[in-house]
Amino acid sequence: MAFEYFLYRTDFNNTLVDRSDTSFAPLPPNTGQIFIDYFIPEIQPLYLYRESGGTIVINDDATIKAYLNATIPPTEDDYTTVGDLTGYTAATATKRILLVNNTIQDLNTIAGVNIQWDIILRQDSDYFGFTAGTDTIEILETGAYDVAMSVPMDYAGGGNQINNVGITLLINGVTDVDTYISATVNKDRQQTATLAGVQHDFTAGDLVQVEGYSLNGATQAVTVAGSVWFQITKVNA
Repeated sequence: MAFEYFLYRTDFNNTLVDRSDTSFAPLPPNTGQIFIDYFIPEIQPLYLYRESGGTIVINDDATIKAYLNATIPPTEDDYTTVGDLTGYTAATATKRILLVNNTIQDLNTIAGVNIQWDIILRQDSDYFGFTAGTDTIEILETGAYDVAMSVPMDYAGGGNQINNVGITLLINGVTDVDTYISATVNKDRQQTATLAGVQHDFTAGDLVQVEGYSLNGATQAVTVAGSVWFQITKVNA
């Protein structure tokens, strides 16, 4: 149930009315959606919950009663209007994601070291082959992918030496120049090297790694534990 889209009625105190693995966009009138990692038991109707400030909370009795009263089918004595039914179909592309992060790692080598991904935050296993605690991700389906990463680094040594550090993507062991980022790290001052979404065409079977290295040799730069993340998103046309 994790990482789902929840549709809610804005005219009934953000009462949840539906959920989906994909976006509800374009949204029907008087609705909104929230993307969240939250478990709702299958046997519980969504109107027992509502969105509040970006989180899901138990709904209040007044809102539940108002929602139920407004959604009860009309009786034969009620006034009704006959018209055409308008359907709403999601127009956004389906996405599949791998999102991982790591513990502290030493980047003090000009030869380079592959960053190990110890924690899986999300893995759609039909598209990405990966095992936590390793450094290699296998692409399982050919297509266009967005690649993004954030690499916070710190200085682990004494003195005031400046660390010039580079981070790059390796595809089948070869450096990808389009995804190179760098940062300069001083003593007592962290620096983050960030790569926004860069699209890349992968082929099924491609092996992906992230390499970090010191541009001027052993300079005692390290990644910040648990803060380095890497994300690959497949975008279906």
